[in-house]
Amino acid sequence: MFKDKTAILFATITLLVFFLGGLLDVLYNPIVIGALLISFCLVIVNLILIKKEPDDDV
Repeated sequence: MFKDKTAILFATITLLVFFLGGLLDVLYNPIVIGALLISFCLVIVNLILIKKEPDDDV
């Protein structure tokens, strides 16, 4: 799915949106809940499906 740096960036953006949504009290909005749920699920699926390339350093 995503490369390593893209996955870290996507997880960071998800965390920041969750944090700012909590501060601004917009987590009860169904659109925000849906966006956070989809992005969180994408991060979790990416962690499960990620395939590491073998290192040449043996």
